[in-house]
Amino acid sequence: MIIQAEEERHPSREPGGLAAVCGTGAASVPDAIICMGQRQPVICGIDPGGRQTGVVWVCEGQLEYHNVYERGPGEDDAAYIDRFPWAAGPIPDLICVEDVRAPVGQMGQISLDGLLRTAVTLGAVLAYAASGGVPVVVVPPGAHGSGPVTAYPVELRPTRGSGAGHDRLRHCRSAWDLAIAGERLSKLRER
Repeated sequence: MIIQAEEERHPSREPGGLAAVCGTGAASVPDAIICMGQRQPVICGIDPGGRQTGVVWVCEGQLEYHNVYERGPGEDDAAYIDRFPWAAGPIPDLICVEDVRAPVGQMGQISLDGLLRTAVTLGAVLAYAASGGVPVVVVPPGAHGSGPVTAYPVELRPTRGSGAGHDRLRHCRSAWDLAIAGERLSKLRER
């Protein structure tokens, strides 16, 4: 699903139009990326989760920002989503977000809490994109973030352990894969 955006420029898309947003251990979200005097498109990859959401900003194949947003104990959906980077005004050129997986039962039971919270997060991302006229690509679920650790930017690699995918940064690695896949899907659909 791609929502076509108007070519209208929002003030936060211009250099200096964004208040810095920082997460724990993450760089600030870029105002705008200027290369050779021209603004470069920024792709936002999002691995939505009910408890943890990975967000990356990618420009020209380079990681510009990453963070894992973790839901606090008892934090409601609105407060959780308001902490995402666009709450301060940044508007990416394309949002790539993973779709929700179908529930899988274990021993005849299905836990819907995590699934519903993930769906709420996905819905908030889609609503944000629609309200700002930002094109969005919903990427089918897959093994996003499970490639060889060395295939990811250094900032997204685990700092200790085997790197088998059980660290917090796995959500950012997934968001990275979603940004790359979503950008490719967007280009294919434009043809």
